[in-house]
Amino acid sequence: MSHRKRLDRERMQVYFAYLLMAYRPLIVVIGIVLLVYAVMVIGVSQLFGIIVGVLAVLILLLGNFYGVVVFVSKVLAWLVTVGRKEE
Repeated sequence: MSHRKRLDRERMQVYFAYLLMAYRPLIVVIGIVLLVYAVMVIGVSQLFGIIVGVLAVLILLLGNFYGVVVFVSKVLAWLVTVGRKEE
């Protein structure tokens, strides 16, 4: 049964990678908007501006590098299948 569980995880990983690649332009636009927002907010609250800036950089990495897409899809597939019980 462990082979079936591994296949489910790999199938979900491929699905998540495809989904992230399909919405890649939207992810890049969201990252740019968050980066501009972080630059504007950093004058008011440095801590909040830095947190939003780090989040924006991570989203931009997700939108620009395939290796990050593969890593995030692996993590998402693992999170989805971690609580499943074997039949």
